[in-house]
Amino acid sequence: MIRRATVEDTDAIVQMGARFLADGPYGRATADQHALDTFVRYLLEYGYVTCSAHGMLLGQSFLNPITAEMTAAEIAWWVDPEHRRGSHDALRLFTAFEDWAAHQHARAIQVIAPVGTSLGHLYARRGYRELETIWQKRLAA
Repeated sequence: MIRRATVEDTDAIVQMGARFLADGPYGRATADQHALDTFVRYLLEYGYVTCSAHGMLLGQSFLNPITAEMTAAEIAWWVDPEHRRGSHDALRLFTAFEDWAAHQHARAIQVIAPVGTSLGHLYARRGYRELETIWQKRLAA
């Protein structure tokens, strides 16, 4: 079952967020639990957090500085690896996010596809088009 997350879901969302960062291309083997907790609580109040028993999707809406349109942005989309195949949780989470974006009067949705994944194909099938490539350099702390 896909549902909007509540404060009671914070710990589970933070744990999924930590796995998202550890398994993703962002170069962080561990996550700052306090920072993740603060961010999830912020999104619960001002953004979008939805969850299922095995996944989550975090997002927000903002006034796009380039187009001057309300835009929704996916921040993190995670489904436990053992539940990705044969499960519809991932698509249900994403569809719920698109529905939320429409209710926010967003005129566009921006999503991220990490390098080396098949997400670009999924997004294209759902009507998204590639706009830019993001480059990142890690700086010394």
